[in-house]
Amino acid sequence: MARRRKMAARKTRHKTARRMRRIPWRQIAVSTTAALLIAVFCVGLVFVLDRPLQRLSVEGDFRRVSAAEIGEAIRPQLNGGFVSVDLEAIRAVVQALPWIAEVHVRRRWPDGVRVRVREQDAIARWDGQYLLNSDGEVFVKVAPDAFMELPLLHGPDGSEARVTERFKALGADLRGVRLQLEAVRLDLRGAWSIRLANGPEVRFGRRDVDGRIDRFLQLAAGPLADRFNNIRYIDMRYSNGFAVGWRDEPAPNEEGEGKNANV
Repeated sequence: MARRRKMAARKTRHKTARRMRRIPWRQIAVSTTAALLIAVFCVGLVFVLDRPLQRLSVEGDFRRVSAAEIGEAIRPQLNGGFVSVDLEAIRAVVQALPWIAEVHVRRRWPDGVRVRVREQDAIARWDGQYLLNSDGEVFVKVAPDAFMELPLLHGPDGSEARVTERFKALGADLRGVRLQLEAVRLDLRGAWSIRLANGPEVRFGRRDVDGRIDRFLQLAAGPLADRFNNIRYIDMRYSNGFAVGWRDEPAPNEEGEGKNANV
């Protein structure tokens, strides 16, 4: 009796093992066929959609760069189709052009590419040979006598953004007292000075620069308001006062000028 039970149990285990080892070929075949059909459909769809490019649209507010220049630069990148064209390659080519600040590239159904650009906005010259944008970034080299209508900024290498921020803040303050900046300078020692559009140089030095600027603005709105045309320089590097050099006075030597100032 026990032997029969063991034999029955062994047969049951063999049948279960055979069922477990049975491979679902039909299910695998259906899944594989479906995957192949989807792949073929996708390839076919890309082939149908990837028609040759026929249209190029270049848009923007052009002042320094023309749409024709941009089109000529990116034409070698247009050898793909509507789907296969490399939009990032087009964007990189346009971004590398002088005066280009921002580029957006899109496909335009059914056979075109649209390129939209924004030009750089030059707000000042840097060291007399470069142009700066409003973020304090040098973006193009220019001739020393070009763009003379723009203010001149100067500073050590790597200080472009810092000087630009000072220029923008101080320029806004000076407009409030009807003055205009012509130049801003940061020297290697960290001393600040500016030149106004009507000629006077204003020296702020290295210490308490913001406080000295505030005192100068008070002077510009008060005692010196109508006298800037006759001023050669204003030295704010004094703890309790300031010094003024008048145009009708003899120019002192460099050693005597600002001798007692707190730089």
